[in-house]
Amino acid sequence: MKRTALVAVVGLLVGAAWVACLTGCEGGGTDTPVLTSLSISPTHVNLQVGQSRQIRVTGYDQNRDGIGFTAAWSMEGSAGAITPGGEVGAVTA
Repeated sequence: MKRTALVAVVGLLVGAAWVACLTGCEGGGTDTPVLTSLSISPTHVNLQVGQSRQIRVTGYDQNRDGIGFTAAWSMEGSAGAITPGGEVGAVTA
């Protein structure tokens, strides 16, 4: 029976997303779009060793409209790895 590695993505990615958001999260009364919030999906991933799953992040401005930005992905711990493009994989059980 294969062992399942649980990769809890939400805590690690929210931390990384918050750092990305710090470049422009003041929001408020400006007409210039400003990155004010992020949505990460999925928030949790259950993977078998050797499997992977794409993680997506969407940014929103002060008007809740989508806004382009570049995410910098990283992961701590030995259970998984994440690519610069946001693909997370389980490397140990």
